[in-house]
Amino acid sequence: MKTLKKQIMRRIYTAYAMRLVGGTRARHFMVMVVAALGLMRFVSVMHVAENFSRVQVGEIGDFVYSALTHTESWTLVVLALFVYAAVVFVRGEHQGRGAQFA
Repeated sequence: MKTLKKQIMRRIYTAYAMRLVGGTRARHFMVMVVAALGLMRFVSVMHVAENFSRVQVGEIGDFVYSALTHTESWTLVVLALFVYAAVVFVRGEHQGRGAQFA
């Protein structure tokens, strides 16, 4: 009887862990990580940060516009994917909190 209880509880714990890992928030987080790694592989973050540090405060908008218009289209797609996943990830967190206290 004791081994049967252990087997049942092991299955319940496994199902719960799979539910946590397989949730939509986990998938959005994984998309964010993959997109960030893709951007870091093909975009020199160090050079972008160095160029950004040289920009005067009033010219930040022009710098961002110039950077976005002079990049390759796939970089913009990966960046948009990252931003979308981040927004959905954060919104899902706030919706979850509201649902708990409702």
